[in-house]
Amino acid sequence: MRRKEFLKSMAFLTFGALFPNSKKLDYISIENFKEKISSFNSSDPKFWKLIRDQFPIPKDFTYLNTGGLGSSPFVVAHKVKEETDILDKYPTPNHDLEKWWKVKEKCADIFGCDKEEIALVSCATEGINIVVNGLPLKKGDEVILTTHEHAAGNIPLLNRAKRDGIVLKTFEPDAKNWVGNLERLEKLITKRTRLIFVSHITCTTGQRLPEREICKLAKDKGLWVFLDGAQVPGMMPVDVREYGCDFYTTSGHKWLLGPKRTGILYVKKENLELVQPLTVGGVFRCWI
Repeated sequence: MRRKEFLKSMAFLTFGALFPNSKKLDYISIENFKEKISSFNSSDPKFWKLIRDQFPIPKDFTYLNTGGLGSSPFVVAHKVKEETDILDKYPTPNHDLEKWWKVKEKCADIFGCDKEEIALVSCATEGINIVVNGLPLKKGDEVILTTHEHAAGNIPLLNRAKRDGIVLKTFEPDAKNWVGNLERLEKLITKRTRLIFVSHITCTTGQRLPEREICKLAKDKGLWVFLDGAQVPGMMPVDVREYGCDFYTTSGHKWLLGPKRTGILYVKKENLELVQPLTVGGVFRCWI
């Protein structure tokens, strides 16, 4: 996919696809936005001005931490408020499964998978906890990760190590040699290794790890691969089937510019019965 096509597709997704019934933006309707942005090249300053105008960030303020928390564009904030107002006006404990599945379909489009493989979670951290705590790991089983993982990945793994005695093994990412990461990872694999947990793009240096090669290596060794994609969707196209990973998660409130406290978790179909969540509720939405 070309850069221009990717930028346009992500703009459509961010401002409209997840909220197809949004009626109005503060500055421009979603329909007019799509029409206008299609007429610009991404190298045209007008393209970026149109994007910039969709956010409430003050004109004299520069924000550079979308990797931590993204600013919701007007259409997202409007839709969240609209749905909240409807719920306050017509309170109901029921849940609209039709809407639920529509959102899952949109999320599946982002990941390149089926909607049945998607769980809607509060953030990537929850997605990580569901899988890390739900996998059938036992004392002595090994998990390989990098020294550049986010605390949201490290701490759940450390907690599992403390509780169940799994063993964590780390390697320093090779920033100079793409293949070097595979060599460093493979040296750590033993007969006790069960899971490879790595960031797709690290939160520390922004380094992209060789996702396809890591997944192929893991498959050849009979291991699971969990890619932490908190820094990826919205920055570049994602295709979990092409990668061959078992699990993938992201937060909607970062580069996807979605509502706060939203996230997506992908679990490959053959692993749905493998992962056993430890926390459930009256309406357990993760596997609906």
